[in-house]
Amino acid sequence: MIRLAIINIMHIFIIGACLAYIGYFQNNSPKWIYYLIGLLGLGIIFIVPFPSKDYTIIRNLLYFIHYLLFIPAFLAISYYGIYNKLSKETYILLGFVGLFIITYHSYKLFTRLS
Repeated sequence: MIRLAIINIMHIFIIGACLAYIGYFQNNSPKWIYYLIGLLGLGIIFIVPFPSKDYTIIRNLLYFIHYLLFIPAFLAISYYGIYNKLSKETYILLGFVGLFIITYHSYKLFTRLS
């Protein structure tokens, strides 16, 4: 239970906050935040357990999505953000994704703690 609360807090204050920040400040975002996004993408390998072949378990599907979708997405955001190659639409999307992550994980944290 405590482990899941820590995961929620990390999503709220680090991942969601970084994406919302990038979405808000767009081209004015500092380079270090893109490096942080890249490190978070690579950090998935060390934090999220590698998925097994049993795709009927919902948690295992989440692990699979983290490896298949989020690692490449975070690395791409990092690369294109460092070289200022993100479009206006991408910044808007990142802002909404960041706000969604903050909202969803805040709800999950609240339900876990109450």
